[in-house]
Amino acid sequence: MKKFFAAVIALGLIVSGCSKSENNKERKPSKNIDSSSWVDNLIDGKAAAQKENKKIFLFISSDDDEKSASLKENLFFTEEFLSKITEEYVPVNLDFSSSRFEQAQTGENSELKQIVEENLKDLTLYNVEGSPSFYCLSKEGFFISKLELENDVTLEKLEMALASKSEEFAVYENVLKSTSEGKKEEKLDAIQRLFEITPVEYHHLLSSKAQEFVALDKNNETGNAGTYVMNLANSKAVEAFINQDPKTASDEFAKAAEHKYLLPEQKQQCYYTAGYLLAQSGTDDMAVVVQLLQKAFDAAPESLYAPQIQQMITIMQNTGAEQPSDAQSE
Repeated sequence: MKKFFAAVIALGLIVSGCSKSENNKERKPSKNIDSSSWVDNLIDGKAAAQKENKKIFLFISSDDDEKSASLKENLFFTEEFLSKITEEYVPVNLDFSSSRFEQAQTGENSELKQIVEENLKDLTLYNVEGSPSFYCLSKEGFFISKLELENDVTLEKLEMALASKSEEFAVYENVLKSTSEGKKEEKLDAIQRLFEITPVEYHHLLSSKAQEFVALDKNNETGNAGTYVMNLANSKAVEAFINQDPKTASDEFAKAAEHKYLLPEQKQQCYYTAGYLLAQSGTDDMAVVVQLLQKAFDAAPESLYAPQIQQMITIMQNTGAEQPSDAQSE
């Protein structure tokens, strides 16, 4: 697998002009999406998948690596493959080839430039590290599974790989379906189960389900509402950070820290993360950073992390320029 994350991010900064987006509203799906072939972005892919009630087969590629190019030529773009995969999936190909970036950079095709920028955000959202990579997503774009395919991928090998995950997929789909059916308690249990079976690095994709949990459990009868308040803050912060707006990312955690259902150590984590992100934003107002760190310490002074936070407060008060460590920043 070719590691290309840093390279495409660098190219993406060139495309976006190294500035914060003026308009971060999500583009509406295109009209007349052709899902019988590869869709080149996830906004259209999710729209087609929801309309057709199919999962998404996500293929991350770059023609700058030989395996991606070979897969496209010999398998993925053949009629045989497309007729088979589209029985259950909408195929989405996020292409990070340098030629595509160069074409977008010219500015002659504004739609391509916008799609390239969208795809760069998805590269981060799905924690993509290299190409080729293969993912199975729900119709909403939630992470279900990542496929590990060896060299010389054939249609038969791919079918076998998908078949080996059929039980896993069935469990996931049943849990996801249950989040929207039954009594309130059953929905809450299903949402918690959905988070349990989803790797933590993809929890931010489940923000809509976290929002549903907080709305259903408005009196915190489960005792877990605070966890989903934090998830919502993290999801919003991830989006803000991708949009090159660390100040807003910090604000999301500071706001979440004030929620009445957070436990003391959860408040501490939120305040600390708010301070950490604000410091990383390049702010000149280190007094505010120190205030957030002090609130983090005060929230749970007996916690495991409290001594580290106190030490960081002292350092920043003395120097006014030090950056927070990575403790609790995840």
